[in-house]
Amino acid sequence: MNEKARHIRYFLFSQYLADGIRITLEIILPSIICSYFGRFDVGITISLGALCVSISDAPGPVTHKRNGMLYCNIFIFLMVLLTGLINDSNILLGLLVLFSAFFFSMFTVFGNRAASVGTAALLVMILRMTKITPAWQVMIDSALILCGGVWYTLVALLFYRLTPYRPAQRSIGDCIHETAKFLRIKAALYNPQTNLENEYRKLVEQQIVVNEKQDAVRELLYKNRALVKEPTRTGRLLVITFVDVIDLYEQIMATWYDYSLLRKRFSATGILEDIAELIENIADELDNVGNAIQSNISYTKQLDILAASERLKTKVDALSDENNSKFILKKVLVNLRNLNESLNGIFNYFTHNASHKRKLQDSSYYAKFVSHQPINTTVFSNNLTLKSSAFRHSLRMMITCGAGFLIGKLLPYGHHSYWILLTIIVILKPGFSLTRQRNFERLTGTIAGGLIGVLLLAFIHDSKVLFV
Repeated sequence: MNEKARHIRYFLFSQYLADGIRITLEIILPSIICSYFGRFDVGITISLGALCVSISDAPGPVTHKRNGMLYCNIFIFLMVLLTGLINDSNILLGLLVLFSAFFFSMFTVFGNRAASVGTAALLVMILRMTKITPAWQVMIDSALILCGGVWYTLVALLFYRLTPYRPAQRSIGDCIHETAKFLRIKAALYNPQTNLENEYRKLVEQQIVVNEKQDAVRELLYKNRALVKEPTRTGRLLVITFVDVIDLYEQIMATWYDYSLLRKRFSATGILEDIAELIENIADELDNVGNAIQSNISYTKQLDILAASERLKTKVDALSDENNSKFILKKVLVNLRNLNESLNGIFNYFTHNASHKRKLQDSSYYAKFVSHQPINTTVFSNNLTLKSSAFRHSLRMMITCGAGFLIGKLLPYGHHSYWILLTIIVILKPGFSLTRQRNFERLTGTIAGGLIGVLLLAFIHDSKVLFV
């Protein structure tokens, strides 16, 4: 499989695309169904609830997803109810904005999923700020939004029950894909035609990506007791295959040489290009394996690494050996054979080899390899200090949202003043100095999206067309 086709296949079977399609359908279906019965306005309100809960539906163990969505349903219901009852008073609404901005921003102390729950609560508050309705209508709207959130939660959990192993398969496949990229960069270190400094920098950047992917898989596997207790053959294969992937990655990390010296000694022989080519072929084979696991299809080994290593050994033996200079090349050959053994362990996922009948460790053993974030009032109260980055971020959010609320009320055309607050909660994130580029891209995207929205609203007035 060529590289372009492999990238396309990775995207088509990725968790991002699968979640994108599922989330989109869950959000728009209530609107489509209600529109069929002539109640498009009701459908939009239900879809709003589904949209808010979808923010908390991040990849991870099903128990975490379930708890996150349940808490999200509770918070968005309370925020819609509270906002609707007091939004006819600018003073009370301003106080709600200040308190909510601080309180929900503090959720970052509990991790990314809790932070997304806080973002959903702020979002629904902002979207309901300008809609002043009687108390009975507020109750109905709150119930409809809750129905949308519950609908989203139930369908999301149903999808997991129907395909319990697909998220883990996609995550492992993605992890293998990034590991193969890391191996290709290692191959480039042997190639005399590449710039070593550039490749070193790429290697460090890719190592960070691989570690992030590994952490994501650990979250899915090691916090899922249904998998680590090996009730099914598929679950056992996924856990053991990931262990083999980690072993292979550590084998890649362990092979390190003075590449400048290697190039100085052997660049004229052509042997380094042969080594780089073989490592790239191994990376392609590894990439194909990851693609097959992610796509949930079988795969047959295409490359005989052992035979290729023997041919390479013949070329190494033919070189002159001044001052025992070939010793380092022989070490490279040994490492390539070890890499082949690690790759064979991953191939057992498809061959159902007897080695995969080995027992898993107790679930408490795997729990040591994942972080555990307690969610309690003690953690929250301990961070109520200026020494806490979450507390400082929450203060920035509260002050900025308060200023945005005041500016919005002072503008002569203030009906859509909530856009100011909406932009603030999207752009203002913790650690701005560390993620400046990301924040710049987010700001650019927000402005571009705003302009597109203005153009659509200016030239299209049919609600159904706007919905599409």
